Amino acid sequence: MNAVRKTASYDGAVILGQLRDAITRYVILPSEDAAIGVALWIAASHAQAAWAHAPRLVIRAPEKRCGKSRLLDIVEGTCHNPLITVNASPAAVYRAIGSDNPPTLLVDEADTIFGGKNAEANEDLRGLLNAGHQRNRPAIRWDSNTRRLEPWPPWPGSAPCPTRSRTARS
Repeated sequence: MNAVRKTASYDGAVILGQLRDAITRYVILPSEDAAIGVALWIAASHAQAAWAHAPRLVIRAPEKRCGKSRLLDIVEGTCHNPLITVNASPAAVYRAIGSDNPPTLLVDEADTIFGGKNAEANEDLRGLLNAGHQRNRPAIRWDSNTRRLEPWPPWPGSAPCPTRSRTARS
């Protein structure tokens, strides 16, 4: 006997609208377009296997305590396989994104990693994250066990989500 499978039917527009509503329930964004953009970025993170390019979501504000971390909390709770960090070594990021189910890498307080006196010290990490917006742009690493060069795909699922404050001092 052949079993008939019922599959659920979902209306993408309704789901995106509900996601946008959830975002704007907790965060005031500068425009409706910004809320829609965040909702679309979150949705894209769930379909990352289908994309050749990954969009970046940069959360910025004119001053501190404007809700950037709250928005990042919402993104973390709704995006695909989130991995949130305030600091990461290149080795840790390589290992995280080298899995079969790469995370959506969310970088909180990115200005502390890439700004000011830390900028030069983190060029390897910046290069890795910048290369991760497009498939088929591998980093090359030396494997001392096999004594061979090995390509390492820097595709981290969706993309880093750096948060930054723009203040008079930044």
